[in-house]
Amino acid sequence: MLFLAVPSLTADLRPSSTELLWITDVYGFLIAGALIAMGALGDDIGRRKMLIAARGIQGIAGATLIPSTMSLLFATFPHEDDSC
Repeated sequence: MLFLAVPSLTADLRPSSTELLWITDVYGFLIAGALIAMGALGDDIGRRKMLIAARGIQGIAGATLIPSTMSLLFATFPHEDDSC
């Protein structure tokens, strides 16, 4: 889905070619790099505990993404009435 948004991302954010490469590929790099280690960790501490910890980490990640997403939305679509 992200690859469909690359033209819009490029037009709006104007990333360098290196930044655009990182935007599109960092997710896959991190998943591939952590897959075996997380499988081994799940075997060591138990899959249920691993799932609970992973959901907690997802919550922290969401908390870091939502403010930046909201600021991008507000910058992209400014409110016409700025008296608020």
